[in-house]
Amino acid sequence: MLNLLHRLVDGKSFAPPTIDAPQALTLTNEPKANVERYDALRKALEVRHAS
Repeated sequence: MLNLLHRLVDGKSFAPPTIDAPQALTLTNEPKANVERYDALRKALEVRHAS
């Protein structure tokens, strides 16, 4: 990470390598967010802190 940041500050051009992912890694069914589940978890864990 530091190396990449240094290259940006140094002014040299930097082109990240392209990644050729095999077709086996593609998603067939994209995951969907279940926001109701997360809201239920958040409500269950709500704790009143000292103020």
